[in-house]
Amino acid sequence: MFCDKPLLAWSIEQASLAQHISSVWVTSDTEEILEIRESFGARTIKRPAEISGDDAGTESVWKHAIETIENLEGSINFMVGVQCTSPLREAKDFDNGIDSFREQQLDSLFTSCKVRDNII
Repeated sequence: MFCDKPLLAWSIEQASLAQHISSVWVTSDTEEILEIRESFGARTIKRPAEISGDDAGTESVWKHAIETIENLEGSINFMVGVQCTSPLREAKDFDNGIDSFREQQLDSLFTSCKVRDNII
């Protein structure tokens, strides 16, 4: 919880408000997380056991998500992978990153920022 809302909810809301993001999906093997997702309007990808748990690699999860979405919706242009443990962002941060990605014709983009004061 962060400010009376699950961390995941912040990411769903921020991504949903971004102009350049057309759909928001949550991938998990945990029913509790998928229930939170439902409350905030994201779509579901139920993760299989072979890419679940603490040892699951991020890349395998993203690959599975892309394959699942393309099977359901057709081809996608790009994907934004969001860490739900970073709630201090705004929808415009997604849009600014996507604008940079497109303008620079990148094949991938990682964003971060320095934290000046770790005690908020």
